[in-house]
Amino acid sequence: MKAFFGLAELGWAGRGFASHGVRAAGLCLAAAVGLTACAPAGQYYWGSYSEALYGYYRDATRLGAYRASLIGIIEEGEPDGRVPPSIYAELGFLELEAGNTAEARRLFEKEKARWPESAVFMDRMITAIDQADADGGAARPGGIAPDGPAPGGGTGGTS
Repeated sequence: MKAFFGLAELGWAGRGFASHGVRAAGLCLAAAVGLTACAPAGQYYWGSYSEALYGYYRDATRLGAYRASLIGIIEEGEPDGRVPPSIYAELGFLELEAGNTAEARRLFEKEKARWPESAVFMDRMITAIDQADADGGAARPGGIAPDGPAPGGGTGGTS
């Protein structure tokens, strides 16, 4: 009796292939778990970001917990360069909404320096802060002026 895929040569044909298959699967699973345990830490430190963001989306009164999560990610991730992309920008956006334009600007500059691909958007946010400071008004997220569209006729949104 010739077995499919050479199972006869392995001694598995007709002798409880299922139990050997389960044993083989178990060995593969054990090897995978063992190798995963030795894997280095992730490239970025995310902390409790997902939970905090989800909590904030579901309940806007949890803004403080979301903000604290972003600060914790930065404090934990900065020493070894593991702050994920957009974390500085997200915290900067929260600071901008709270009216802390100097801190927002500092965080946008940090995002831009760490993640150069964000430069166009960060420059737009920094320009909105600078224009608002020059006009004596509050900067609006996305470059929308307090009394209408951004200078130049745009809405400040993406183009």
